[in-house]
Amino acid sequence: MDLIENTHGGFVVSETIVSNPNIPLPDPEFDIVDFRVTWQDKQENLWVAPVDPITGNFLLDEARLIDTGLAPIPSYRLRTGTGNGPEWIYSEEGSQIVYTRLVNGKPFIATTIGEGLDLTPQLLSTGNDLPKGSRGLSPLGSLDPDDDSPLVLYVLPSPVGEDGFLAVRDYDEPIGGRIPLEALSFGRWVNGKSETIILTALVDGLPQVVNYDVLRNTITQLTANDSNSRYVKGETFMWEAPDFDNELIFFAGEGENSQGENPEELVIYRQIAGVWTEINRLKPPSDKKFIRSVEPFVYNGQSYLSMILEDKKTQPSEIWIAGIDPEVEFYRQVSNPDVEMVRNDPEVLVTESGAFVYYAQRGAGVIYRADTGLGIPDQRQDNQEQDNRDNDSDAGEISIDETSDSGNDGDNPLENDSDLPTSDPSTNETTFTYDTDNGLFKLAGGDETVAIEFHLDSYQGRVVSEIGLFLVDDTQGRIGEILPDEPGYLEAALSRGKVIFSALAANVFPHLHNNHSINLNSDNLVVFYLIERSSTDQVLADIKTGNNPNSVQFVFNSSAKNSQENLQVTQLSEGSFSLTWQDFVLSASLDTSGDTSLGVGLQGDRQRELIDLRDLTSQFITAEFTVDSKAQYKNRGGLYLVTDELGTVVDADTGDFITPGESGYTEAALRSSVAEFSEPGTFQEILLGGFFYAPYLIANDEEVYFPFLDANSDNLDHLQLLGNHSFAFEDLQGGGDFSYDDFVFQVNLDLFSG
Repeated sequence: MDLIENTHGGFVVSETIVSNPNIPLPDPEFDIVDFRVTWQDKQENLWVAPVDPITGNFLLDEARLIDTGLAPIPSYRLRTGTGNGPEWIYSEEGSQIVYTRLVNGKPFIATTIGEGLDLTPQLLSTGNDLPKGSRGLSPLGSLDPDDDSPLVLYVLPSPVGEDGFLAVRDYDEPIGGRIPLEALSFGRWVNGKSETIILTALVDGLPQVVNYDVLRNTITQLTANDSNSRYVKGETFMWEAPDFDNELIFFAGEGENSQGENPEELVIYRQIAGVWTEINRLKPPSDKKFIRSVEPFVYNGQSYLSMILEDKKTQPSEIWIAGIDPEVEFYRQVSNPDVEMVRNDPEVLVTESGAFVYYAQRGAGVIYRADTGLGIPDQRQDNQEQDNRDNDSDAGEISIDETSDSGNDGDNPLENDSDLPTSDPSTNETTFTYDTDNGLFKLAGGDETVAIEFHLDSYQGRVVSEIGLFLVDDTQGRIGEILPDEPGYLEAALSRGKVIFSALAANVFPHLHNNHSINLNSDNLVVFYLIERSSTDQVLADIKTGNNPNSVQFVFNSSAKNSQENLQVTQLSEGSFSLTWQDFVLSASLDTSGDTSLGVGLQGDRQRELIDLRDLTSQFITAEFTVDSKAQYKNRGGLYLVTDELGTVVDADTGDFITPGESGYTEAALRSSVAEFSEPGTFQEILLGGFFYAPYLIANDEEVYFPFLDANSDNLDHLQLLGNHSFAFEDLQGGGDFSYDDFVFQVNLDLFSG
């Protein structure tokens, strides 16, 4: 177990790694009753593991896989992705996990049943196999361990792809309703009042903190900031504070303007003579400007707040705790001030050894535990003193085991003794290097997500070819336990695949630039692959249906029959390479600028030839289309609006969601068209941010083709990605000549300036 210590202002700062660095644990959540931890991994699987109640160490060698097929957790929360991973819900029957699961491409609320690590997943409802009552995402369970009727706060998806709505339902029955508020933050259950939610919402056009009583369906405004005040922003919590006679106390974040999400200081409120009154303002003595991820905790009869201090989410940050008592100022930085790292998702857990703050190092997937320095729990102190009196001995110190409990053995699925590149916690520098011995590229260190910029320099092939990459688990090319020459490897590799771009035969349409940025997690090994006259999506579909797929060539040093070792790599500069392979010449460079093209984040993933503008809510985007064609057919195509990355559309007549392959999809998709062109040329449209846009082709007014194979009448892939927002269609049923030059268009996006 790595231990970083530093004496700072008389307090010994310690940062202890409590997880296996090779097993990323994004945003773990603690069960404070039974000392368990749950998390959702990057393959969208649900895990649970015990936590040592004395040391607070994660016992990952006992981890259990609970469920698969969870909804992804992007940085947004009120649309397709959950924005919130698994959470614990408490009741008199014990604690369970609530989370978001995909069923036929749609989000459903799921839970577990059972005890300890023997948990079984199920949809949170009864009756039909796919009850409408369990539709929703990002569930947050109520927190009262004595509650006989726990409740679930969740996001109800909007039928038109906009922000969803906050809603509440009973845990045991699919009943409940939408909260009648324009929420600005996700709500939080009030500790000690299981039927009450506190959140930030718009009231008369201004952000205010409000309480929502679920049982009475009533709203109580708690703050009264006006347009001349500092703005309420960020999430808010309310809890029973023992240091204020167990009265309810809440905090609200405030900032100097309405821009941005994170506050610059925290305001503590107490109810005095029936009026919620400010009693304290908190701003730790740090040179960091913004406060984020604030949560209250109670320890030894006192209330504290844990928080992140930062300037930007991608820059080094600090973890602090603060007391709320206006008579006794207390601030403490619990993270090491001499170690710069980007810290995320702090969570407090009270163990028998003390109160600790757990947080993730962005980029390494490592969980650190920092001692708050608040001493051992009062109850344990009392027990120790009694033991000392009984034994007539001097008081002794608690011995904390600092050996790692995160090692793996046996057949645990989390076991990983690979030689993956690892991050240095003391640096944020990212490296992109080539391993000549194994034919692999290595990403190491730095941010959790880094961008690689690819550019097609030339292509001399006579047929369309697609080049892509996938990640492997060691220098032998393993994916899980599968080696490159073993059955199942091709499917496993392409399931991890990301398309870089395709190149068309004879270099048609040279004016369409083949550039593509791909975001990858750092500390990974990268392998390239090549497919001729087909695509990643089509090969995977062929494998699934039992058809023989087109040949796929890998490029790394292996005995595998489809591995090609004729890749020529020339280093152009640090982190920049020229690659010559078959008929391709392309360059690959580490992009550390932090600038990314608008909307390209999903492009290259499986059946994800989408323009993703969901993070630009209520903004207008200028879209310049360059259209070309070599087809004999009279073709037309463009973009249509979809509500999620799975291609779901909304039936304008009924308001129902329709997924690719379901009856009525084509008609509903075409009614959602926002831009359509039939002739070569350059055209301009204005797109509204906050949505996904997908390309489509109407071939000779007969067939319609989409990025989603289930929506195409022949279930074939008619679309190739030529680069950022550059789409090429094949117009013939059954694939025709697989030229993909029948309708091609590229979209250049920019924020609308007037």
